[in-house]
Amino acid sequence: MVPHAGADTETFRTVTAMGADLRRLAPVVGERVTARAVLLFDWPSWWAASEPGRPTSRLDTVEELARWHGALWRRGIATDVAAPGADLGGYDLILVPHSYVLTPDAAAGLEAAVARGATVVVGPYSGVADDRGHILQGRSPVLLRDTLGVSGEEWCALPDGDTRVEVTPQGGGVLVFGDDGGSGDDGGSGDDRGAGGDRGSGAAGSAGATDATDAASILGERLRSDGAEVLATFGEGVLAGLPALTRHTPAAAEGAGRTPVPQARPGTSGR
Repeated sequence: MVPHAGADTETFRTVTAMGADLRRLAPVVGERVTARAVLLFDWPSWWAASEPGRPTSRLDTVEELARWHGALWRRGIATDVAAPGADLGGYDLILVPHSYVLTPDAAAGLEAAVARGATVVVGPYSGVADDRGHILQGRSPVLLRDTLGVSGEEWCALPDGDTRVEVTPQGGGVLVFGDDGGSGDDGGSGDDRGAGGDRGSGAAGSAGATDATDAASILGERLRSDGAEVLATFGEGVLAGLPALTRHTPAAAEGAGRTPVPQARPGTSGR
């Protein structure tokens, strides 16, 4: 660890400083961090979502998962990964980046989590099919319509590049995820490209409190609000004026105990 130039060098000082930092970490060696946030992902859903006949081939399940996780990691938010249908009782923030397959049990688990005060965020093209890969009939997402307070009738591949999204006046500071430095309640960077409703996944982007517009890409949906608050709308194209990002607090969640989650709005579900 001592370079040829000896101890009076930047290299040696850096090495000794690192050793001091490691000694300071000794009290926490072997300890466990309890995550309050969880990302839902399962292999069958990924495989099914990769089959031909999709609205677009540019929406990649694993890329979406990585974008959402990256945004949480940069903010220092410990996050577990679990399969839909797992016990969600210990989580305050439940993120569903892209779960093409959704079973009734998994949907019931998300509904129960919202009812007890957790935040559930659902990304694009989720809840499309059952565990046999059969398309669920009805306005999408069939099993989560009441929880999310929205319903859709078709998915629309967005043009190459960005599609303008307009943030509604009451939608400033909404929770979104970005790749490059973050976005969301802290305002973020206008160049973020993330998931779960921002650039890269077809809904609102870095919607800080002062942003009036942002952009979406890859995939949109012809949505209708069925009670949800519309935080952002598409500003152009075939989806102009339709919801791009929404937030909903179901009646079952009213008055539920809340535990604040960093960068999130507890007790709500979003799409």
